[in-house]
Amino acid sequence: MEAEAAKYIGAGLACFGMAGAAIGVANIFSNFLSGACAIRLLRRASSAT
Repeated sequence: MEAEAAKYIGAGLACFGMAGAAIGVANIFSNFLSGACAIRLLRRASSAT
């Protein structure tokens, strides 16, 4: 295998790793938003009664 091909393979594998990290961060952020919206809805429901 040539050195240039190894560089491209390494760059591609690094992109897969970064994509996995991005999915993890997006998952945490979406759970945060879900929790924030649920708290807001619960506050509205409790103040209506």
